[in-house]
Amino acid sequence: MNLRDWFEHHPRWSATIIFAILTLTVGNIYVRASNNFLTSQGLYGIENAIVSFAIRFVVSSLALALLYYLLYQQPRSIGEYQQELLAVRGYSWRNTIGCGLVSFMIFAIISASTLMILGIFTNDPFVFLKQPSDTRAGWLWPLFAINPGLFEEMGFRGLLLTNLRRTYSEKTVIRLTAVLFGLFHFTGLANGQPMAGVILTAIMATTFGLSWGYMTTRTNSVIPSMIVHYLVNAFAEVLQQANTTKDELILLHVLSMTILYPIFSILAIRLMTRSGAPNRTS
Repeated sequence: MNLRDWFEHHPRWSATIIFAILTLTVGNIYVRASNNFLTSQGLYGIENAIVSFAIRFVVSSLALALLYYLLYQQPRSIGEYQQELLAVRGYSWRNTIGCGLVSFMIFAIISASTLMILGIFTNDPFVFLKQPSDTRAGWLWPLFAINPGLFEEMGFRGLLLTNLRRTYSEKTVIRLTAVLFGLFHFTGLANGQPMAGVILTAIMATTFGLSWGYMTTRTNSVIPSMIVHYLVNAFAEVLQQANTTKDELILLHVLSMTILYPIFSILAIRLMTRSGAPNRTS
């Protein structure tokens, strides 16, 4: 039995290895190491961020390609590779693109409304259009959002979800990948983020992962979760940055997003895919 065959028959082990490599190459552990190395080479501020983004893109691409090939795939046609990764149109392009956009609109409405109700909405909603500097990413922020939107989704809703489907029901797979996605965000500790903030982020990532995993199984495509994940990160400076230093207000906003967004997103996706896709989550 060769390596690929062994991992195909041991999905739990392959899932563990996929998670470990994603954590080391796609998450904040790599980002911290990359930033430290570039700083030692005399790159600071926005220059450091741009070069780090480019290196992370290459490293993440190579890591996912290696995982995909070595762990459980036999050589086959390009079309079969795409189908295995769910990186296709799914049951219909309308659902595939529409679900991602609708899910993001739900996120944007809930987040902006909560920030406004709490009186902590940003004073500069067009910060993402400003010139980049050492203190803000400006119009480079949507570029930086490509890495998590693309590689985290290919890793968690693509490789991990596909791999775990061999052993578990789809409901279980959605929950498992969501929990692993939450644990993945504990790598924020590597960047010196406070424990309380990392825990809240991990919990929010877990509930968001439930919505995105459900979306993937309902549309049979990882593209919708890529769309919403990218947009959530691209507009993070506007929709996730509270204009306050009061911890209790920040906590209320995070909790509202953690609870409300996944619920309404899942309901919307269920309605949108009711007639276009078989219910495969039962």
